[in-house]
Amino acid sequence: MSGELLRSFGELRVEPPLGPSEIDLLEALRCDIPPGPSQLANVVEPPPGPCAWRATDDGSGLRFEGDSVGLRVAAEWLRYLIAALRRSGCAASTPPTGFTFDHVVSGHVDVVDKDGRWVRLMPTDGGVTELIGTVVFSEVRVVPRSDGSPAERRGVAA
Repeated sequence: MSGELLRSFGELRVEPPLGPSEIDLLEALRCDIPPGPSQLANVVEPPPGPCAWRATDDGSGLRFEGDSVGLRVAAEWLRYLIAALRRSGCAASTPPTGFTFDHVVSGHVDVVDKDGRWVRLMPTDGGVTELIGTVVFSEVRVVPRSDGSPAERRGVAA
């Protein structure tokens, strides 16, 4: 399951919202910059490559924005982030400034790759549940764009 992603739908909720330091860490991970030793010292190594998840501006949600990663990588990164956000502490004697490790991630995000493979990622108490299936397109529509740019071809799910 590693085709390029076509679309993602939905947004995960984060309660309490991420703080500025936590949002900055997530952005650094999106740029493939590993966390510093004092930030997430007890969390396992992050998956390879840049993180495909982005925090909302107010920190109350996570959106999937990994249009060129596979479905498996999307799930691996979500597992890593949930472990990091729910950590009750880190190896340092006191948590780094701006990190609370008390976040709960909920909701679900649906992701479809270019081959029609679909996965619903749902955070759970034990990590992430993946529901996997295939999207069957019954027709393809050409959708004109209002700005005059080339039309977009869209599959319509059966």
